[in-house]
Amino acid sequence: MLAGGGSHPKSAVLPAATIGIAADSSYQPVGGYTYVGFMAGQDSTARIHGTITRAVSGEVAQLYAQPFPFKASPAQVDAVILHATGKTAQYSFRVTPSVATRYTVKLFQNSTAHRPSATSPVQTVYVSATYTSSGKNATTCNVVCHDTYTIKWFVPASALSIEIAKKTYVYFGVTLTKQPKPPDPKTLSLGAGSSRAGPNSFISDTEFDQIINFSYRINDDYAQTDWQVCFKDTETTDGVGLPGHHGCGDQSTPDLESEYLG
Repeated sequence: MLAGGGSHPKSAVLPAATIGIAADSSYQPVGGYTYVGFMAGQDSTARIHGTITRAVSGEVAQLYAQPFPFKASPAQVDAVILHATGKTAQYSFRVTPSVATRYTVKLFQNSTAHRPSATSPVQTVYVSATYTSSGKNATTCNVVCHDTYTIKWFVPASALSIEIAKKTYVYFGVTLTKQPKPPDPKTLSLGAGSSRAGPNSFISDTEFDQIINFSYRINDDYAQTDWQVCFKDTETTDGVGLPGHHGCGDQSTPDLESEYLG
């Protein structure tokens, strides 16, 4: 017991650490959403990163993941020991989700601590189906050109039954000139070029294929063509694609490699 009266000083309460979190990938965000491609090599990975304020060297940042349908508890998937400069530390993790996944970062005093001292907000990384194509792209032909391509679609096994049943939307554009090497078309139109998409054929748990055909008149001109295919996103149903509508099914789309359709 303390003797005497009067007030006594209170212990100073140090402010808690805070964790910032962000995500980026090789693709430009669409509508503020970060995404990766499924089975797309280096385009399949994203970086979860951020700054921790009031951090101390030796503390541990742990990464937790909660994949679609977000019913299981988040599980730890990675960790890094912090090296603070002043009272600030940076962290970075590489992730390769197969479906939309929510990520959080938790701060622990050391690798054996059980209770985090701080937790970041949630950062979601989305996953897009991808495809490759092979076939004939006619640049000069007699009056009418006929192009045929084989499309190989790659989707997570958990989403195959939904994705393989979707309608394919096919876009096509052609530029005609009297001189060689016409410029690329500026716009692709839905159903142009007498486009025809064959049925989807099961190949494996993560792949299905289809044949795409085009037929277009060029007379005696030189032609430069381009095309794109897409399915409408159903992210809330199978965890593939982005939330909302992103152009797939619209009457036209810009002829840009970076243009996301879903």
